Amino acid sequence: MNDIIKNEIKQIAEIILEQTDKLLNYKTGAPQIEVDITKDNIRKLYDKIDILVDKNWKSISSPENNIDKQLDEQVDELLNIAEAEFNNSIEEISKQMVDLTDEQYEAPEEEIELDTANIEKEIAEVTNATVKEELIEEKPAPKNIEADINTQVETHSIGDQLQRKSLKSLKTSIGINDKFQFINELFDGSMKIYNQAMDQLEQSENQAKAVEIFHSIAKTGNWDEENPAYSQLLDYVERRFL
Repeated sequence: MNDIIKNEIKQIAEIILEQTDKLLNYKTGAPQIEVDITKDNIRKLYDKIDILVDKNWKSISSPENNIDKQLDEQVDELLNIAEAEFNNSIEEISKQMVDLTDEQYEAPEEEIELDTANIEKEIAEVTNATVKEELIEEKPAPKNIEADINTQVETHSIGDQLQRKSLKSLKTSIGINDKFQFINELFDGSMKIYNQAMDQLEQSENQAKAVEIFHSIAKTGNWDEENPAYSQLLDYVERRFL
């Protein structure tokens, strides 16, 4: 039981480290959802450490030197300091964004004087020319409906291909939020099993083989195909071998 808790603490700490590095790299402010996820993981880390302390170190406490109480106070203090520094960084970034926005709006706008007389003259000339062209224009040939449909299908296919760009690597292409979602919803919170699965998929020879391995992993893990995380990870695997 203790080993499970320790492994969970290590996994959460690694995720918090990755999320913190990503947040600190933002120059114009971090998305609020990423800030909330990081805070939630900090609280989870505190809870796990609290459970570990209760199960392992309560028995060695004494009236003179209450180690359990000291550990709680130290962990609480460290978490408060980390959260305060993180919030200060976010507030500073937000303040800088507001200052930049204010400067942009304070920039004076140049007044543009329009020569209304010339504009009205040009509009009248263009209108007259258009009317003359419409009067002498021959009746247009009927549209080729079949050609239009083929063009639309071809354009749609090209659009789909552009949207689903090929990925160079699964590990580097999957963002921290998606990774956190996959680990929790598909791999029972185990980062080790997640990394093993990514390595196995990455070594596939082609897309067909990768999809076959994906379904095998899904069957072993008893994944719910209706879960959005299921289809999202499958999309990553297919795009890896486009």
